[in-house]
Amino acid sequence: EVDGEVKQGFHTLSKKLEFFSEWFAEWKWPEYAIPIYPTTKEQRKKMVHVVTQVHHDFMEKENEFALNTVFRLPYNIHTRSVNSKHLMEISQNHNPVWINTQDAKRLNIKQGDAIKVTIIDTVSGLESGYFIAMGVPTEATMPGVMANSHHAGRWKLKNAVDIPGFSHALGVMGLGAPLYDMTMDGKIGTLKPKEGVDAGLMARKDTWQFKEYNKDLDNIWWDGLSGAWQNAVAATHPDPIAGNHAWHQKIRVELAGADDTIGDIYVNYDNNMKVYQAWRDDLTRPLQAGDKLRRPQHIKRPVVPLSDKAYAVDIKS
Repeated sequence: EVDGEVKQGFHTLSKKLEFFSEWFAEWKWPEYAIPIYPTTKEQRKKMVHVVTQVHHDFMEKENEFALNTVFRLPYNIHTRSVNSKHLMEISQNHNPVWINTQDAKRLNIKQGDAIKVTIIDTVSGLESGYFIAMGVPTEATMPGVMANSHHAGRWKLKNAVDIPGFSHALGVMGLGAPLYDMTMDGKIGTLKPKEGVDAGLMARKDTWQFKEYNKDLDNIWWDGLSGAWQNAVAATHPDPIAGNHAWHQKIRVELAGADDTIGDIYVNYDNNMKVYQAWRDDLTRPLQAGDKLRRPQHIKRPVVPLSDKAYAVDIKS
């Protein structure tokens, strides 16, 4: 209460700004109950749960970098912009890997070069696979950090599908997704571009939706073949404390080979499962027999109601 007016306070159990978090200690993280961050290499090895998986300590070779995978361009937002011809004309499904000009010069990467980006897990040491992308030197990212928007590099396996109730087949993401070939055997997956946006649209004019309002589709000149679907390669990183996915990745970068094409994807799903298991088994502190809650009840949840049932768990020995 301040001057007779009741205030809510902070989002802590005491409603005060806490220096020591009692509940954090009770939930098996006592060494982090007081705000702390390691400042030496020895401390970082000991406090691995709070050190980023793309810390400089993990970059041991001159062509190893931290990849920022979650920045986004204002005109490429999930699936919505791919159906807008005006937004796609701005972006052309263009999804290069941004590399600082100093790093690009050191690795002899020039504007438009095809580069091979291999994702390497820093917990297990396993490689998840690689994608082939377009390199773009820029001052918009720091040395040692590359960036690749995960809202572009779209793809599809069919140009059009038959939908009951429509007089003709309907095109699939025709404005911003090239046609790809996919292979998958449960352990290894690949994607390879087959046909660009422009060629696909011209070859199937009969599948254009709302033709009366889309008479200018024959003006589309971009092929959309300058992006790669990086999300397919990266393994799941369950944060040991918060539980959310830790997006950033360690990568190794080199010029692409003669048989590589921008947009190519190679994924080792067997390794990716092992990466997830390593994060889960080596970093987390799981519940034990007798525990009745799977997470603190005062922490808010999205979508699901804040009920006892939502938090209840029955751990059996």
